[in-house]
Amino acid sequence: MVLPLGVVFVFAGVGLFALTTYRFANSLWNFGLKVSEVPLSFTFAPHIPDAFFAPVSALLVLTAVVIAMTTAFIFTGAAIAKKRTSFGLSLAGYFIVYSFIAAWWRIRAISDIAFGVKRSWR
Repeated sequence: MVLPLGVVFVFAGVGLFALTTYRFANSLWNFGLKVSEVPLSFTFAPHIPDAFFAPVSALLVLTAVVIAMTTAFIFTGAAIAKKRTSFGLSLAGYFIVYSFIAAWWRIRAISDIAFGVKRSWR
């Protein structure tokens, strides 16, 4: 019973990551469209910034927080390692590793437990 649930959870996690990323990007796109519809004369007029059109839901706020924490951890890791790398490459590598490779490692670990395989690293 553990193996099927573990596999379902792995694919559900990957799917939820893709879904939240899509919804976050779609929401930002819609926000940009609504802001671009404001007339230019209103744009240059002095006014207090308003977030009336900004999409605020728990899922989007959580996604923004996770992306901000990921960015902060990448910068922290680069500062600790005293290594200069491109931020875009680091961010892409982070999402590739933790979206795909970590999921396959988890699937392998679950199958090892189910079939009683002992690896040398344990």
